[in-house]
Amino acid sequence: MRSKTTITTPVIRVVCVLLAAGLASCASSAVTPSSPAGSAPVPVVSEDAGEAWVAVLATAADPSDLSEERKATLADLGDALAGYVIVSPVSCLHGLPADMPAGDYALAIQQDTRVEVRALAGQLPDAPSFIGPVHVVCTD
Repeated sequence: MRSKTTITTPVIRVVCVLLAAGLASCASSAVTPSSPAGSAPVPVVSEDAGEAWVAVLATAADPSDLSEERKATLADLGDALAGYVIVSPVSCLHGLPADMPAGDYALAIQQDTRVEVRALAGQLPDAPSFIGPVHVVCTD
């Protein structure tokens, strides 16, 4: 019969290696600068944050002007989708119509596919002003 020391030593080594790898991956992740209290988050421009489909529900020069409409949208769709109902600078979503001012913010549903965006937008009382693919160039 093996002793407890010979069985637990390899287990401890594996745990240490996994812990070190986890800490290393956290250390290499990007940190978003924090915003002063009461101001909009500062988007971090990325080389390629990715492609997405969006349904733009509203735009405003001040992101706080979109908070009530975002709450209403989440009431219609459910709080589980909070991470997919975004307020983003228009300039961070390349591919939006040119008539959306680059300094404005957009309230949008963001998903990976057209089908998902259209299905969620179809549950809302008002039609979006735009549904289409965009290139996301900022992250929070």
